[in-house]
Amino acid sequence: MVEILKSIAETFKIFSLMQFLFEYQKKFLTKEIDSEKSLEILKLQEIERILLDLNETNADTIIKRCEKFKDNHEIIISALISCCIISVKNQNNMVLSFIEKYNAIYSGTLELLVRMLRNMFNEQDESFESKVFNQYIDSFTYLLLVKNIMTKKDLPKYDYYMSSKFRITQDYVNMTSGETRLEDNSDHIEKCLKGVSPSDMNVAIRNDDVELLQQLLSSAESIDMEFEGNDYENYERNHVLASTVIEYSALYGSIKCFKYCINNHAILSKKLGFCAIAGGNIEIIRICKQQKCNLNDCINISVIFHYHELTRWIIENLPVKQHISIKNSIKAFNFNIIDDIIHKSENQCILEYSIQYNNIFLLKWVLNQIKVGNLNEKELKVRSYNLFQQ
Repeated sequence: MVEILKSIAETFKIFSLMQFLFEYQKKFLTKEIDSEKSLEILKLQEIERILLDLNETNADTIIKRCEKFKDNHEIIISALISCCIISVKNQNNMVLSFIEKYNAIYSGTLELLVRMLRNMFNEQDESFESKVFNQYIDSFTYLLLVKNIMTKKDLPKYDYYMSSKFRITQDYVNMTSGETRLEDNSDHIEKCLKGVSPSDMNVAIRNDDVELLQQLLSSAESIDMEFEGNDYENYERNHVLASTVIEYSALYGSIKCFKYCINNHAILSKKLGFCAIAGGNIEIIRICKQQKCNLNDCINISVIFHYHELTRWIIENLPVKQHISIKNSIKAFNFNIIDDIIHKSENQCILEYSIQYNNIFLLKWVLNQIKVGNLNEKELKVRSYNLFQQ
């Protein structure tokens, strides 16, 4: 009965019922982490759902739904970055529109966004998932630079790191440091906002137009040709994810183009499984599985793109080698699966990550779990961060 009521409370967002059930379980039922969701975790899950619902037309509605969290702007902006900017669908224009409206109500939002993006530049993490995450941050930061919302002064002075991990932004810095200037960049900004490459090949694959793809490939040297990078696609410039026709077809979820590549014996690269998971098309993923592409190390890609059902499918259907990283889950603001991984990952670092990613709700939850004995304080690791920085 309690589980049914919890499901109703979560579905209809009845916070008073959520809180009552939490207190009831805390008092009368087991204290095990796996059997309860605290109010703090429920809040994080609700914020995640709210921001994932954002689209081109409902910014005002989303802002209204965020009102109950108006004292926690850092968490809202963190969720916005991780749920909306980190997305295969281009959402640059939508995100900027939301930020401008949110800033009109809650002044200081733009400054907070800039600070949080700057802090992300400081994080040096060599995992593949972080490289994918960073590429989106790089692309969006570049957009803020060309729109003069950010300036070069807002960027940290980590030249080597920035040039190797944030190439689009570094190109902008290099260009504007010399005599070259963006004299008339209105067309360039508009293309960045749309986030869609105007190249015929990109258009063909994005629209799953296999006839146009065939026509374009008829004059190409090989079906395994690599794309030239551009500033418009959020994930194209550095080729962290995709660089070939079949990889882009998987990334866009373009099943007709993907099957065409398979039927014409395109090379199945080591990255193809990651592209398929990032694209989220289950038919393409099944074909990759049949073709024995590596899907066993891709679960954290599913996590950072918030594919909740796909993540569970991977767990149930693939011999997953990786654990879901609790760090990736927190960084990506993916709390839908937190109950499943709390005991199966590096949870000794959960206190550290709650501080590192400025997540006060998660921090409260961790401290409460220590208090009731579900987490061992002596086993938790935390470095001496000064993370709530200005």
